[in-house]
Parts: sequence; structure tokens; C-alpha cells
Amino acid sequence: MHFPKRKHILLLLFCIFGALNISAQDLLVRQATSDKKLSTTDSVTSHRRIAKNIRGHVSDYTNVEPYCSWDNGAVYAYKGQTPPTTFKIDLRNFVMPTPSRKITSRYGYRASFGRNHYGLDVKIYTGDTIVSAWEGKVRVVKYEPNGWGRYVVVRHPNGLETLYAHLSRQLVVPNQEVKAGEVIGLGGNTGRSTGSHLHLECRVLGQAINPEILFDFPNQKMTSDFYTWHSDGKASTKGVSPYAEKEQNEAAEYAESEKLIMQPDPSKVDYYRVEKNETIETVAKKLGVTQDYLLNANGLSRKAKLRAGMVLKY
Repeated sequence: MHFPKRKHILLLLFCIFGALNISAQDLLVRQATSDKKLSTTDSVTSHRRIAKNIRGHVSDYTNVEPYCSWDNGAVYAYKGQTPPTTFKIDLRNFVMPTPSRKITSRYGYRASFGRNHYGLDVKIYTGDTIVSAWEGKVRVVKYEPNGWGRYVVVRHPNGLETLYAHLSRQLVVPNQEVKAGEVIGLGGNTGRSTGSHLHLECRVLGQAINPEILFDFPNQKMTSDFYTWHSDGKASTKGVSPYAEKEQNEAAEYAESEKLIMQPDPSKVDYYRVEKNETIETVAKKLGVTQDYLLNANGLSRKAKLRAGMVLKY
């Protein structure tokens, strides 16, 4: 039997090991390419998942029920939009706008000023942090020297809009999304104010709600998990606390009294000629009626300016 020489055997072994090494390298290259593709696929999938989660978390605040518009320029931006007859508001997942428990002025008619107070004043000090009550999107950031001073309006997914006024600083910008408890400004005394306080308003499609129906500042909590708002001023008291029920009943009575005040009696209409430099406020005070009554009786808007010689019904 003929055996191959040793050098032939060594050459054969070298070829075999070389082939195995090349095969192994090819396998590693294929595996690396596969891992790279997998990594890329995972990355794309991950980004898509994150984007989907973001889109799912952030509401289209233009179409949050019951709204169908978004306006950064005006608080009262809903002329012509009809509010729902009833609307259920989810009050959960909230943060109190301030830890202060002291209320200095309540919602309602102010005889001394001859006008309505559509919010709740809570005692704070200049520089105190004011936070958003719920998550939402900032709609208005403005300064009104003769009224709210520096103020912020936030629209929330639950259908409420909250207004925070008399701030010393605004720390958000229009169209910014905020979380519940996120700082939106610092307390202050700007605008028409006689001392540092937070003026808080709650509105549905521009219509004011007594904040004390929703917020229990003395106990630093909401009055209930849900609140059913009615466009006629009456509210559902089912499932809410006795405190909230009391406030709702008072709000309904106030709304009814406002309807009587706002409707002029045709049999007792009189006329007044406006003098130079007079305003709705000064005329209303002189005649002993509310500004809202005067505006309603003459079909005027809140921004209307009076001219000398103009005749008003009252």
C-alpha cells in the first residue's frame, strides 16, 4: 500500500483548515449583516412605537370635545359655537394650582364694582409657583393692564379651560404642552389687583363655572371625580360630595338671578345720552345697573367704546 509523503499530508491538512476558516468567516459576516439588519429594524420599530405612543398621549387640542377651534389671541373665542346641553368633566389626575388654602374673594356678583367676578381669588405671595391643574396645552399667554394682568389660559383634555391671572411672570408660551403640576407662572399682583393673589377661572366653551364647585382649596383636593356641567347653570349632583352639591345649588340660583338681571323689562325702558370720556363702567355705575345689563340691553360687546352723544337704553 502506498502512503502519501508527509509534506503532502501537511498540505492537505492546511487546505482543510483553510477552508474551514473561510467558511467560519463567511458565517460571521452573514451573521453580522443579519444582526445589523435586525438592529436597524429594531431601531425603526422602536422609533415608530415611541412616535405612536407620543401621538396617542397628546390630544388634538383643537378638537377636544366640545371645542372645534384653536385661537391664541382671545380668551372669549367661541362666538357662534353652541355649547352642549350637558357635559361630563373628568376631574381626576389633577394637581392643585397652589398649596394655598385661603380664599380671599369668591365667584359671583360684586355690588361694589357693579360687575360679575367670574373666578376665585386665592391668597398667594409674589413669586409663589403656580402650576397647571391638569395636563393640557397653553392656548393664551397675554398681558392685560386693566384686568387680569399677566395671565395664562390652558385647555385640558377633559374639556375645561383654566385661566390663571395676576401673575408676576409667565413661564410658558402659546401652544406649549404641559403636564399636571408643571409650573406655568409665578404669583403676583399685576393688572387690576389690590394685592398678591391668584385669580383662577374655569370655563367650558367660554362659559364660566364657579371654581369652588370643582376645587376644595381648604382641603387641597377636588370635590369629586366627575362633574356634570349643564349649559343652563344647573348641575348634576349625583355622586359628588355635599360640599360640591351646596356650591352647585348656589351656582344654579346665581345663574337664574343673572338671567333676570340680564333681561331688560320692555315696559320700563329709559334712555341715557353718553357724555364725553364716559365708559360702560362709569355709565353703569351712574345708572345703578350692571355693565352686563347695559351691554345686553344695547347689543354691545365687552370691547365696545362709547362715544359722546351716543344714546343707551337701560
